[in-house]
Amino acid sequence: MDDYVNVSNAPSLNPSTAITLEAWIKRAGIINSGSHDFFISKFITGMNNNEYYLGFYEDKIQLQVSQDGSATLRKFVESNIGISDFDWHHVVGTFDNGIIKIYIDGAGVTDDTPHGNGTSIFSGSANLTIGSAGSSAGYYFNGLIDEVAIYNRALIATEILDHYNNGVAGKGYCIVE
Repeated sequence: MDDYVNVSNAPSLNPSTAITLEAWIKRAGIINSGSHDFFISKFITGMNNNEYYLGFYEDKIQLQVSQDGSATLRKFVESNIGISDFDWHHVVGTFDNGIIKIYIDGAGVTDDTPHGNGTSIFSGSANLTIGSAGSSAGYYFNGLIDEVAIYNRALIATEILDHYNNGVAGKGYCIVE
């Protein structure tokens, strides 16, 4: 599958020190070894315009945040469990001044050792994409994505659990303020 949503760059999509990326995802196929499948990203391959992304690396959820737009000065973390089934899952990545976490189905599942460094988020010109890393061939998410939400702060664990429970109950969590 190579369908994705493209959202023009805007100041509200360029937070400087904190962000939460949140979505419900359902895989439709197996992810190849060594492969990335992106849910939400502001990323232009080979252009030093990498801001952030949330997606699969193999069967684990990965969140990456770049401090300078490159892959050199970045911080990323993977979930300590994988998703190998084809059910709906609530996935969340948070970044707050260098503290980076992942949640699956309301539970914190961050690997104990984040990789790299960085305490801020690069503000570049990449468009936001849902379901791919821009137009980069090979980085499309093979599945369904629903209720995407992006916050300019790191949600706390109780908020994330509430969002998961509301989603399971069919109430949703995307509230326009």
